[in-house]
Amino acid sequence: MNAQPLSIIQCAQRLALLVLFSVLTACTGDSATDNGNGLLVSSGPTQKHRVIAVLGLMADVNFNLIAPSEEALAANTAKIASTLSTNANLRAYLGDSWRVVWGPVLSNSPKKDKDTGAITYVTDNAMYVAKGQDATTGRDMYVVAVAGTNVVSKKGWLVEDFNVFEKVDWPTPGSGQISAGTHAGLAILIAMKDTVTGKTLTEFLGNLPKDAPVEVASTGHSLGGALSPALALALIEWKEKNVLNHITVSVYPLAGATPGDAAFATYAATKFGDRYFSVINRYDIVPNSWQKDMFERIPTLYRSAPFNNGAGFAFPSELLGAYEAVRVAVQNKGYTRIAADKEFVFSGTPNTYTPENPGGFLPEAGYQHINAYLTDGLNLPQPVIEAVLNLFKN
Repeated sequence: MNAQPLSIIQCAQRLALLVLFSVLTACTGDSATDNGNGLLVSSGPTQKHRVIAVLGLMADVNFNLIAPSEEALAANTAKIASTLSTNANLRAYLGDSWRVVWGPVLSNSPKKDKDTGAITYVTDNAMYVAKGQDATTGRDMYVVAVAGTNVVSKKGWLVEDFNVFEKVDWPTPGSGQISAGTHAGLAILIAMKDTVTGKTLTEFLGNLPKDAPVEVASTGHSLGGALSPALALALIEWKEKNVLNHITVSVYPLAGATPGDAAFATYAATKFGDRYFSVINRYDIVPNSWQKDMFERIPTLYRSAPFNNGAGFAFPSELLGAYEAVRVAVQNKGYTRIAADKEFVFSGTPNTYTPENPGGFLPEAGYQHINAYLTDGLNLPQPVIEAVLNLFKN
């Protein structure tokens, strides 16, 4: 009997496994080491940018956490405030003014064990707001930190990350379309209510003092890097509608996939102006999704030098069919990077491997999606990297 062809959704699921395995490999470490030689192609992020990025990465506190209850998931997020207030290395780097003032707010899903029937919970989306001082101006600023994909969240992978086969109109007429996944994730963020203040994000920001200018910076890594520009654009339209001229919205996405089409990219870039500060790694498979010419590069990203001492890593043959099906499905969707000419694009240093751990496409993809940003992209001090990674040891 001939096997039935895979549906696009099934192909997306298989391709999602590639990303999932890649990220898990990067985070477990496997005994591979970082050779520490950055290959930045131009001047890198400012210190302000690095501070915002670190705060954004901390939103991933529930990464890889499977908990017995939603209360346990919420309790784990207290590590963000605790780390900001007690970690000397982090306070020295960020400044000691930063504190959590809204959230963290979570959107969670139950998981049922197929053998025992036991119910556990995972976080699909998370967001919090930190207040601190902009070291360059001395003014108060707020960082809206959006979590990236949680590797144990099926909803995160399929409803948001890989939900790109359909597009949804951005509400403003003539402003293009975003992926159905970005639309779904943004709707979750907009509806979130902080349990302490009882306010949504816009309700909280709308109550900020109006007697002084304030910056609100939207940031996040991976899925957060796709959602944070959409969230920033929604905040800009909200503040314009409500004539909140004391608020300036900026956006600092990190390692984000492309959220919308060319018309959306043009509209967003116009609204962001000079307040858009994206960082992507040319060797990261996530920002290479979903713009046509970039997505077509993925199978060859690590094929030759400088990877694996010049020998390169081949794309997994068992995933080529799934990749090709997804490529064909999205090639005419028109996904386009926002303000590509303003993005800081760096070349992540290849990871180093041993004969016992020879590496491969998947481990390298995971390393380039996470570790390379901490070292090559942001050039963070090792104590700061350790403080961030310690949050994810769930």
